[in-house]
Amino acid sequence: MVTKIQAASSTDDKLVEECEEKTNCDCDPTITWTTPAKAKPTTPPENTVAIIVDVRMSKGAIRIFQKSGSEYLDGIGTEQAGNLVIVPWSSAWYISAAGSLPVGYVAKRGV
Repeated sequence: MVTKIQAASSTDDKLVEECEEKTNCDCDPTITWTTPAKAKPTTPPENTVAIIVDVRMSKGAIRIFQKSGSEYLDGIGTEQAGNLVIVPWSSAWYISAAGSLPVGYVAKRGV
């Protein structure tokens, strides 16, 4: 099950703190931001504990799929427009982008 949490913060430091609270994990203080290629399956780094999707300005969607069988699970898009959305991450998933949305990877510290 995919959990989507509307972020209360907008700075990287505060977003990491929110991720630590939501995942009960000691997170690396640096968020790795990227813009995934459109329609290309993208697997976040293995040590990812959460992704942050920036839907504040951009239009598009990030779709989340199960790796085994490529089953569509959920997405982040226009319904979250104007927000940063935190998704606690499972290594059994991958993402695919429609449009151009920045995605931040929050990693477990020391891995």
